[in-house]
Amino acid sequence: MAAGATHVVTENTKDFPAASVPADTQVIKVDAFLCQLLASDAEAVFDAVQVMYDRYSRLTMTVAELAKRFASGESAPHFGGRLRDALEAPS
Repeated sequence: MAAGATHVVTENTKDFPAASVPADTQVIKVDAFLCQLLASDAEAVFDAVQVMYDRYSRLTMTVAELAKRFASGESAPHFGGRLRDALEAPS
């Protein structure tokens, strides 16, 4: 927390009880954090997912298929569903 972080993004939220975290720092699960980012700046999230996708030369799926995989998984299902829906929405 000495770094001035505004968020602690973790699945282990129980390891960060409110009393142990500065009042201006939010402890949040990965899925919720990604959903907040998508809601606040969808274009930046799309760009970041595309950059991550481009780094993995062995992926045999599209970015939309990657979003569907997020949606069907455990780590970020809400984010994946919202990302998938946003990617499938007409421009």
